[in-house]
Amino acid sequence: MLYGKILRSPYAHARILNIDISKAKKLPGVKAIVTADDVPHSLLFGIDGRDEPLLSWDKHVRFAGQEVAAVAAIDQDIADEALDLIKIDYEELPAVFDVEEAIKDDAPQIHPELKDVKNNIAFEVNIERGNIEKGFHEADVVVEDKFEIAPVNQAYMEPDVCVANYDTSDHLTVWVSSTWPSNIRDELARVLNIPISKIRVIQYNVGGAFGAKFTGLQVHHITALLAMKTIRPVKIILNRSEDFAVMRYRSGIRINWKLGAKKDGTITAEHTRFLLDQGAYLYMIKRMLTHMCLRNDGLYRIKNVKHEAKAVYTNKAAIGTYRSFGDVQMAFGREQMLDILAEKLGMSIVDLKLKNANRKGDITPHGWHLNSCGLIECIKKATEYANWREKKNNKKPNRGIGIASTCHETDDRTTNGSYGSVTYLKLIEDGKIQLLTGEADTGQGSHNAFAMTAAEELGIPLKDIDVLPFDSDIVPWAWGYLGSRVMSTGVQATYLACQEMKKECIASASEMLGYKKEELEFKEGKVFVKKSPKKSVSLADIANYVIHGKRGSAMIVVRGIDERPTEYTLGADNPTHYGHSVSATYYDTVVVEVEVEIETGQIKILKVIVADDCGKVIDRMMIEGQVDGATMQGLGATLLEERKTDYKGMLLNSNLTSYYLPLSLNLPSIEKIFVESNEPGYCYGHKGGGESPGIGSIMPAIANAIYDAIGVRIKSTPITPDKILEALELKRK
Repeated sequence: MLYGKILRSPYAHARILNIDISKAKKLPGVKAIVTADDVPHSLLFGIDGRDEPLLSWDKHVRFAGQEVAAVAAIDQDIADEALDLIKIDYEELPAVFDVEEAIKDDAPQIHPELKDVKNNIAFEVNIERGNIEKGFHEADVVVEDKFEIAPVNQAYMEPDVCVANYDTSDHLTVWVSSTWPSNIRDELARVLNIPISKIRVIQYNVGGAFGAKFTGLQVHHITALLAMKTIRPVKIILNRSEDFAVMRYRSGIRINWKLGAKKDGTITAEHTRFLLDQGAYLYMIKRMLTHMCLRNDGLYRIKNVKHEAKAVYTNKAAIGTYRSFGDVQMAFGREQMLDILAEKLGMSIVDLKLKNANRKGDITPHGWHLNSCGLIECIKKATEYANWREKKNNKKPNRGIGIASTCHETDDRTTNGSYGSVTYLKLIEDGKIQLLTGEADTGQGSHNAFAMTAAEELGIPLKDIDVLPFDSDIVPWAWGYLGSRVMSTGVQATYLACQEMKKECIASASEMLGYKKEELEFKEGKVFVKKSPKKSVSLADIANYVIHGKRGSAMIVVRGIDERPTEYTLGADNPTHYGHSVSATYYDTVVVEVEVEIETGQIKILKVIVADDCGKVIDRMMIEGQVDGATMQGLGATLLEERKTDYKGMLLNSNLTSYYLPLSLNLPSIEKIFVESNEPGYCYGHKGGGESPGIGSIMPAIANAIYDAIGVRIKSTPITPDKILEALELKRK
């Protein structure tokens, strides 16, 4: 095994003039060095656009930490020493780190090669439904404000890692700690120009991801290149600082929000304008920016809406897919604006939300069909559990209570082609079932849910279901963790495969027992004769019959295919972005009670209640863990977390001693309520549940609770004691 290390740019913006590897090559123990001269001129993965060169082959670095060279050596110390011996001459260029500065006419252009990009605006979304001017004209009350959300890291336990081996038959095997391994195989083939049949990707356990570790990234391609150059296995483990520097984190955003409503609380119009800092490369930002606008209007019945959004290039690392994919940024402004509007109207925020909440059967302004919707029940159950009315009527000094809601899609269509999931079931001679799925498990429990489904449908113990780990040579291709799709569509595909297994078993049992298929019944892992239940054959009997008996090694292998009947409206080139582009929408409501120490600005979270409409709960223990984890992440992003860079673009808090996270010791208890609305598009009425509960709603719920407690509204994150004290001082003046 060789060990790889990556050399990174110390500059946020520069041209590479020369790379001298001569001294590093002579170091004993160094087996390979790769630079821009050794790589194909390919651009890495992006949805609706690619702009990131592999190993900076365009000789242009656009953020501090960008990959410029890599070494493979017999141990990590020698690899580190070799990096120090590589000499690179740079021409430093002017850099820009602020979105408002970046869009000015005289700002440095980060991608001058992209002729259609002006003023560093990589992508714009402009959507209007209804008549926004008429909506505000009809309003009796109009409120307007602005908010800013800080960028944050996923901060998972295990930094990203990759192992690659290239053998003498030109086969590349790659082991990844990623959530969409099928994509990594596709991208390795495309970027490195290798026949896809010669690439094998294996995924085992993932030490946390939360949206990151998603697609084929620089680390996967670089590891593969080093393995190909040495014909030996190579391992690259990013250290914490590297991982923080380059992993695709949640973006910062500045947003202006305007709402109008009639005296009775009917919201008549909504208008947002926002700038999103996407960093140096596109990645998936065209999709995210569009989704932020569309998903925002999945909660309330607002007919007149307008969104004007810009994704802006800056000289920071590229952002990406953080759990909730834009929910948090929109919820922070939207749910505070509702609180502001309710106060202006003299209404309870709860009554305002209930009056305008979407219901089952509604169609959102953007064409999403809400075939299930438990939002109203979430609001009612959360506030009842919190004893909301009593808390509001009998307020204690410096204590407050706040509420917020969020929604997230299940299975947002990403292509005009096939978009669903596939499960294969194999019946083994001992009566056990092997389950093959391309949907990788990253700790959220999807494989356990698939096994539970098979056990339920086939009537056999859970221990008799073996879900094989992801191996692209064995399992089917899958879409990965896009839009909370895995639990819902993967369970559906498994359910359908089970129905096929029953049919095949009944057909074989018909031959074995001498009865017609319609005279037989599959139940509890056996096939019975309906009128003579004592006559039966087990799954093991059937497996041995078809493999070793008259069938002649004809193992029963069945397939379940779930195909989603949705429309592809999210593409960047779609002129309207209107249509039924998601299979389902799930909802949550969070109520938070806080106490604020006005002398120090310290915030104490007294109680958190999360009401979650995720449809039918498949695995209660796992969804409870999802809610706890998401809420914890939401608390961290609200009160502690922020990626900070200096004036040169260097990350200041690149490890867990300087990037502050909540600990288990200072987390409040989280009360969980599950509202099991029935989603008709899935076999058990289930839908997604991992991205919305807690993580999006808790941030504005805390902000609203602080306002209720001490009468100051904090409109930026993180909400720190210093901001509380500053706001109190301004209030006193």
